[in-house]
Amino acid sequence: MKTDRHSIEQAHERIKPYIHRTPVLTSKSVDEATGCRVLFEVRELSEDRGF
Repeated sequence: MKTDRHSIEQAHERIKPYIHRTPVLTSKSVDEATGCRVLFEVRELSEDRGF
């Protein structure tokens, strides 16, 4: 299987019905303290409440 943009887009279309987007939260104070952007995945907001 080729790994190019087209094959990735085709794979995305095949799995799209199964993708559930989990909200993420950010914190300016945590970003400043760590010196980078930190994203928090909130399990309680995810569809299956876990990984």
